[in-house]
Amino acid sequence: MSYHPSRVLLAVLMSLLLVHSGRAVAGDMRGIVTAVDTTKNELRVEGRGAARGSTWSFVVDDKTLVLFGAEKASAADLQPGRHVRVEFQENGAGTRLARVVHASGRRPAPAAAAPGPATATPAGDIVSGVLQRVSRADREIVVIGPGPKGPETETTLAVPEATKVVREGKPASLETLKEGDAVVVRVEKREGKTTAVEVQAGPGATLSAAAPPTERGKAISRLRQVLHIADEVLRHMEPEGGDPKKP
Repeated sequence: MSYHPSRVLLAVLMSLLLVHSGRAVAGDMRGIVTAVDTTKNELRVEGRGAARGSTWSFVVDDKTLVLFGAEKASAADLQPGRHVRVEFQENGAGTRLARVVHASGRRPAPAAAAPGPATATPAGDIVSGVLQRVSRADREIVVIGPGPKGPETETTLAVPEATKVVREGKPASLETLKEGDAVVVRVEKREGKTTAVEVQAGPGATLSAAAPPTERGKAISRLRQVLHIADEVLRHMEPEGGDPKKP
């Protein structure tokens, strides 16, 4: 039995059409978790790499597999700031269904059954711990250490060009930092992001005794000095007894 070539081509095209109309489209994306709502089964991820500049929403359900390395976890273990790679399927309605979520770092420790003393947080605007990730392309570092979420709090920090970096007591740069380094970082909020102002890396890393004064602080200090001098001048010019001094 012979088949006409045009009929064979038509059959192949129809098969492909049926496959694509009946199955979801598979894909994956990398980014940083911005929100997890287990009541709505929703995961929101801010894109990195090719997806930078966009935030994607995924549906997480009982079929979603969450992995920290090889360890299985749940969507509730995903915290904002965590780097993830999401393998998903997109159905005909455009909904992205998360099938596997690969999370960086270790799975967060379970909350204690009974309340205890709060974990000490870094003093002031200081973050300390171990470098879990160094991204030279994104100019970001991820530090794991004591924080408000426990002894293994994961903190993502932006590292601008102007950030002071010191490694083992010598001037360095972001490119010299390595995963596993012990670090102490002075941070501040800039445009809603936690930004590294000074990074000290290596054994026994410590920050300088005091942060350099800001321009506003310098201006206030100079103004106080001027006002003090003016007050001294006026005090010496004030006439005794209310009468002007005669030459």
